[in-house]
Amino acid sequence: MGAIGCLCFIVPVIGAFVLGMVGAEKGNGPISAILGALMGVGLVVLGLIVASMSGPPSRDKLSLILSAYQSVKGPLGKLITVADLHQRPPDWQEPDIYEYGVERLLIVQRDLLVDLLVNNNFHVENRTLVLAGDGYPEYLVQIASKCLTDNPALPVFFLHDSTPEGMRWREEIQRDPAVLAWSDHPKIDLGVSPNDVKSMKILRPLKPSRQRYELPVDAIPYPTLASALGASLEQQVPFSVILAQYISHDSGGADGTNFG
Repeated sequence: MGAIGCLCFIVPVIGAFVLGMVGAEKGNGPISAILGALMGVGLVVLGLIVASMSGPPSRDKLSLILSAYQSVKGPLGKLITVADLHQRPPDWQEPDIYEYGVERLLIVQRDLLVDLLVNNNFHVENRTLVLAGDGYPEYLVQIASKCLTDNPALPVFFLHDSTPEGMRWREEIQRDPAVLAWSDHPKIDLGVSPNDVKSMKILRPLKPSRQRYELPVDAIPYPTLASALGASLEQQVPFSVILAQYISHDSGGADGTNFG
């Protein structure tokens, strides 16, 4: 919200207290208390206006807000905060979750992106095996190797953030010995670049220019992300090509049913 917005919340409390003390000394405490409350309401409204003009909080501030909220209200059921797919799902839950007929391999930069896509059933809907560059989840590495061996034409896709770390990861993963060994497989970079972020109207409320258009790929609302990513996989074209088609009519509103 920024320093001004914070002050607009703090000042009313101080003002009401001071007016109340002064009024108490003069014998008109209730009147001063009412005046203090009115001033407080006015400044709170002003604070909200300033906060809305300054844009949403940074990811770090948002994390603090979420932590404070969850400490009072409890955890949010579909909020993914840690990678939690280290163990193979129990047979009774979904016995064939990774036996659906893999048509492509998607390697993502961060473990949390695996959880985001898998928890939203993206891997099944798009017949895609999703792995992180560090080999997470470990129990899928052997399955991925088998799929690559069995199908020399199996395409391999790479998804990364538009951050400096994402740009470096894109270069490093292409030099990974395992990836170099897949010389016969088509390889397509789906990573989002700062130019992609700059062109996406749906991200403008986040004021990405303040971060030099360096955002994690999951800053894109999941419905838009999943739709564009699925089209990229199907057409075997870079993510930016598909995003360009979405820019003119981007709605991307979440329906509240997705993990994120």
